[in-house]
Amino acid sequence: MVAPLSGTILTTSYQEAGAGYYAVEQTTISLDFMFAHCQESSLAVATGQAVSAGQALCRAGQTGDATAPHLDFEMWVGGWQAAGAHPINPLAYLEAWEG
Repeated sequence: MVAPLSGTILTTSYQEAGAGYYAVEQTTISLDFMFAHCQESSLAVATGQAVSAGQALCRAGQTGDATAPHLDFEMWVGGWQAAGAHPINPLAYLEAWEG
């Protein structure tokens, strides 16, 4: 998994009954990204670290509440899990960044 945009890593952590190993990035355009179910020992970033677009974050895995290796990608407006914030569907952004 790579950072789609530049920003700063807000946190990296582990949630056994949910996201497994994960990283959260705050971007320079006021969107926060959460990358979940990273493979154990694959996180390549740390809390507070600046990242650039395309920089490796971790490898997709099967940690936490996962039955197969995959990525959960969340995109948040207003701050990751902040009061009044909310996740949005990232599909249109991902398609635009891909092209």
